Amino acid sequence: MKMVKTALFMPAVFLLAMGFIMGGAMDAGALSKEIAPDVPPAIVEKLLADAKVYMTGSGSKEVLLLADPFCENSRNTYRLLQTRLEQIRTVKILWVSRFPQNGSEVAAAAVMKMQALGKGESALKTAFNLDIPLSAKIEKARMNALVIVNEKFRMDLGEMNLQRLKPELEQLQKNTNLAKEIGYTGTPHFIVDGRVLHGHSASAIRILLKQGS
Repeated sequence: MKMVKTALFMPAVFLLAMGFIMGGAMDAGALSKEIAPDVPPAIVEKLLADAKVYMTGSGSKEVLLLADPFCENSRNTYRLLQTRLEQIRTVKILWVSRFPQNGSEVAAAAVMKMQALGKGESALKTAFNLDIPLSAKIEKARMNALVIVNEKFRMDLGEMNLQRLKPELEQLQKNTNLAKEIGYTGTPHFIVDGRVLHGHSASAIRILLKQGS
């Protein structure tokens, strides 16, 4: 998936691998700020304003995740978090659209609607396992995604169309604009304890979740 281009946001998986090469296995306290830089509280506050809880666990960590349902790295992060729920209290997700050519915003909008019905956790699992439509022009991509969304969510949401999903699609665009405004491109962005990991790195996520627990 597309990664941010600045040196500050060098793909975490590369930086983490370099850490092992240069200094051996890192413990929680040694996780480089290059891999997981501090994120200003004001930015976290902005992102949390429209984020919703989609996962709960038995731990203490409050996780914020910016994700796209058709992003393979977002899916990988979700699968990893499923195995770490003993460390996590909640996972809040702010959906952003990174793959409009595949209609990802339609899938995200449906999950947002399901979350409002109290069915966010089950919808999340479904969304991250949806077949991803082939790339197409935006209008065609949205219609292709609608077919898949209706197949999976019709029993709960009835027949969906773009008009019924309009409020969620507008919110999704707002989320995406906010992410761009603060320089967060690509997906996912994993935030916990005031630090942010851009992209997916299973090792870095495990270290961040272990830190302070």
